[in-house]
Amino acid sequence: MKTAKARGALLIYLLTAVMLGVYLFAEFGKGISMPPLTRLLLSLIIFGGAFCGSRLLACEPEPEKGRILLKLTFIFGFVLYIWMLISFVLLDSYFGRVGGDFIWRADPEYLTNYLQTSVNLYPFKTIVGFLQRFFGGQITLYGVAVNLVGNVLAFLPFGFFATTITEKRPSPIAFALLMAAASSVIELAQLLTLAGSCDVDDVILNALGGTLSYLFFKSDAGIRFNNFLYNRKAIKQKGDIR
Repeated sequence: MKTAKARGALLIYLLTAVMLGVYLFAEFGKGISMPPLTRLLLSLIIFGGAFCGSRLLACEPEPEKGRILLKLTFIFGFVLYIWMLISFVLLDSYFGRVGGDFIWRADPEYLTNYLQTSVNLYPFKTIVGFLQRFFGGQITLYGVAVNLVGNVLAFLPFGFFATTITEKRPSPIAFALLMAAASSVIELAQLLTLAGSCDVDDVILNALGGTLSYLFFKSDAGIRFNNFLYNRKAIKQKGDIR
């Protein structure tokens, strides 16, 4: 059985490595463009493959090494997620992330227009504006989903990785502040590079998404899911869990 699991894991790892190679080639190859949704799905497949391979080995041959392997897999997934986040918010032309270089080198006219149209420091101004335009028939539900719901979904993985990589559990308020700080760094980077928009409402929505995810993974259901991911039931049956 151990040999079968090891061979299965090796096959999965090989397939995952091939997919990772395809992703890196498409991401950094000259003259190659991959739609954002395709890149997102491919990254999920890559992480899913790495997890499945590690999960097969979680108790083979030593449970402690299996837990370490799974933790390394989650760290790999977190790094992949951070890269995707940076790519989408700062580098992706599909979302209009093409700015005027850096703010201190921008053309004055371009900079003035950017500050007037793409910077919002008033909480809920953008959120209310999108809702008003939606109910007024000026934008579609898809536009609302991409700009509002999308900002909530973008930070959901933070709650997942925060509870799988480390056993430390800060208070929800502390975690919400951490999410707001992380989002603020991204918004500041967008301002400095004139890519996308710099909006306090993005910070609010990002922090909301990350905190909601964190609250779930801190709940009883989230803990059971975490135990399943780490295969703790099988490890406990082997008498190797503290």
